Amino acid sequence: MAKKRNTNNPQKLDRDLELLTHKYARYHIDNKESLDNELAVKKEDEEDTNFIFYDARRVYYPYYKAQIHYRVAKMLELHPILAEILHIISELEKMQDKSNIATLKDITQLDGEIFHSILSDLEIKGYVENRSGVLKLSKNGKELLQKRKERVIEQASAYVQIDAIFGDVVAVAQRAKDIHLEDRVDKEAIELKPDSQKRPRTQELHNEFKDNLTLKQVLREALDELDDREEKGQNANAESKVSKTEYDIVAIDEVKEPKKFFTSYFCLFYKNAAEGEKILVINEKYEIDRTATKLFATLIDTSKFKANENKAFKENIEKFSNLTAEVIQKQVNLELDLSEGATIETTQHKDYLLYALEMAKQAVYIHSPWVRHNVVKEYEKHIESALQKGIKVSIKYGLKPRNRFEKAPIDPESKMLFDKWDKSYPNFKANTDDNHSKILICDDEFMIIGSFNWLSFGGLADKDGDIRGETSSVVKNKDSIQKEIVKFKK
Repeated sequence: MAKKRNTNNPQKLDRDLELLTHKYARYHIDNKESLDNELAVKKEDEEDTNFIFYDARRVYYPYYKAQIHYRVAKMLELHPILAEILHIISELEKMQDKSNIATLKDITQLDGEIFHSILSDLEIKGYVENRSGVLKLSKNGKELLQKRKERVIEQASAYVQIDAIFGDVVAVAQRAKDIHLEDRVDKEAIELKPDSQKRPRTQELHNEFKDNLTLKQVLREALDELDDREEKGQNANAESKVSKTEYDIVAIDEVKEPKKFFTSYFCLFYKNAAEGEKILVINEKYEIDRTATKLFATLIDTSKFKANENKAFKENIEKFSNLTAEVIQKQVNLELDLSEGATIETTQHKDYLLYALEMAKQAVYIHSPWVRHNVVKEYEKHIESALQKGIKVSIKYGLKPRNRFEKAPIDPESKMLFDKWDKSYPNFKANTDDNHSKILICDDEFMIIGSFNWLSFGGLADKDGDIRGETSSVVKNKDSIQKEIVKFKK
């Protein structure tokens, strides 16, 4: 189980690097289903599409959140009292009543102060003309009486979330709490730098901000969408949205001082032999976040992946630089280091398991304390291919849980798959063994011993929040290998 990070975001769980290795270590390699020996470096006119997984990091993407004060003109239904007053004035005008103010007051029976306040408001708005005590409807007043809708200017405010690198408005809401962002960065993560030109400010309203549009135009488009949603919600039974003639944003008055926030993404980094790079974003369910992955691809394509030079970023650069074209070619082609004592890093383990299943001439032995189907399924076709070729595949598992809170050694889906193989292939064998060893053996040629869970996964973060690697070593000593093989036969 992944550990919680001891950082500013104590509830954030890191992804499990072992599980990521099982699922995505060879995601960007051509013909993933086969292990044909293809060159990693393509011909001159071919695109190099083989990318090797070299790092996993949490990346904090910057956003600005700001409150916008603006004015909107809306066409509102005319109040019944005002409509009736305008109608009476129209009728009295036809009757040529010379004292129609007094007549109007008598008809409406309104309080004197309220009556004169309404008349004054109608005159100020230009709907009624007072000619020596005689009231007449103006042209606008007649139009208002006919349509029974009045254009009213209202003050409004909303919050916007703006991409601090590209300047896109990605969210608009009436309340600040409806835009959920992180306010602090994990010190062990990569923090991308914002573009200072994408910081929204009142004094920048008339300057170009995004795609030849001014900041005012960008905000207006975003706020229009918010008002569209609100009007549609208030008129849920209407046949269509309120048209632009019904309301309009007439002014952006102020952009309150924006604050910088973040959304964190868990990213897998890949490199090819031509110094190209890809980033795969993984969500909480260990699935690919395709929208975020596309965003990071745009960052790379536009050379805008710029980060603060902290420890995490420097380590990422170092790993990128150390991964040479020669190393990439060997990993793509499964040309592995099988020398005595060779150290295997976490992200390389999948290559060794695939190599063993592909290249074994007699038998593959796997000892994994736990077995989980979301890992086994990554190798299902490769194991079956080996079994179909007559290769013996022997698996030991079964570290007994010490209490009811610890995980079972094998999940039901994996047990069903093992039972299926046991019935279909006489050369398949799976036994339980209360042992914490983690071993891979290919024939009697080599053995790998270490801390990597071959058919399961463990944690990613150590107590300081750093990515935790699971390393192993290659053993070539024939006697040592035979001793372990004998244990599989018990």
